[in-house]
This record gives sequence, structure tokens and C-alpha cells, in this order.
Amino acid sequence: MTAQLLTPAQVRVIAGYARGRRTHEIAADAHVTISAVRAHVDRAIARAGLKSHRQAALVDHAYARGYLAGLQPEPRPPASVAGRQLQVLRFLAEGLTAEEIAAQLGLKPSTVIEHCTRLYATLGARHRAHAVALGWQAGLLGPAPKSVGRR
Repeated sequence: MTAQLLTPAQVRVIAGYARGRRTHEIAADAHVTISAVRAHVDRAIARAGLKSHRQAALVDHAYARGYLAGLQPEPRPPASVAGRQLQVLRFLAEGLTAEEIAAQLGLKPSTVIEHCTRLYATLGARHRAHAVALGWQAGLLGPAPKSVGRR
């Protein structure tokens, strides 16, 4: 299946996840139901042609394709993410579960969860999709977006 363009409403929902918002918060902000937000996510995943049904993979797709180019990077100190944490971040961006990441790295799922917890603390992330967004903003997953007004 060929990827289709995401709609503006889908991009707004994805941007909410990229900002660390949770589904119920995105719904409240947009004055829609939680079901409507989930439907936007499901349709965006289908339009993007993603195999994973995780918001983190959708955030990664949106950054990689430039949909979130206008989203200002969050003010954060430089993050030092390397080794296993960086590997885990890359797998999160692919939409893998803790069990799938564990199998890829030859670790226990509980160890992967510990790496995720440390990664979230290092980045200041609220959840997987937020960690992926902050990874993009820090240049860990691709070129860091340029801030508007900075030179």
C-alpha cells in the first residue's frame, strides 16, 4: 500500500502526542471525543502505511516526512542518550513493544522497561510518543528541526 497524505486533523492529533499530551487531553483540547482521537490515529496509521499501531511510530513518521516541521522544539537541556537507551529509542520510533525490543536486543522485557524509564527521565518525556518527538528534536533520530526565529 502506498502512503497517502495525512489530513490536517490527523497532524494536529499527532502533534498533541509529540507534545506529550495523552489521548484524553488531546480530545479535551480539540473538543472531540476520545473515540474521535483514536479514529484519527487509526486512519493516520492506515494512510501512512505503517505496520505498527503505536502513536510513537506515527510521531516518527510525521517528523521524518516533515509534517511536524512547524512544531517548535520544546525547551530542554541537551540530552545525553547513548548505548542501550539510544537503541531502545530507535526501536520505540519503529513502534516495537517492550517484548519485541527485548527479543531484538537479547534482553528481558523488564530490562527494556527499565531502559525506557531511564530514557523518559533523561529526555523529560511523558510517554513513548513524546520520547520519540524529543529524540527528533534533539537530533537523535534525524536532523533536529530548526526553531523559527533562531539563527
